[in-house]
Amino acid sequence: MIVVSDTTPLNYLLLINAVDVLPRLFEEILAEGLVPLPTLAVVERAAERGLLDLPDALQKLMQTSIRLPPALLGAALERDAARKRAANFNP
Repeated sequence: MIVVSDTTPLNYLLLINAVDVLPRLFEEILAEGLVPLPTLAVVERAAERGLLDLPDALQKLMQTSIRLPPALLGAALERDAARKRAANFNP
C-alpha cells in the first residue's frame, strides 16, 4: 500500500512552535508499522507497480517546486531501466 501525506501539518507545527512533538510522532508512526518514504521513493515504488511511467513522472515532478539531486534522479532512472530490461528478458 502506498500512502502519500501532505507536509502541511508539519508546517503548522512549525508555525505554532510545536516541532518538539515530531520525534514522538515519528516513533508512533514506526510503532504502527508505517515506513516514511521520501517523495522519490514513493514515485519509484508506484513505477515498480506499473502505476506510472517513472521518466514521465519525474519530468513532470521536476517542473514543480521540488528539488532533487541529479545523482538521485539518475540512480532512480537507472534502476527503472534495469527493471524494465529484466521484465522484458525472456531466456
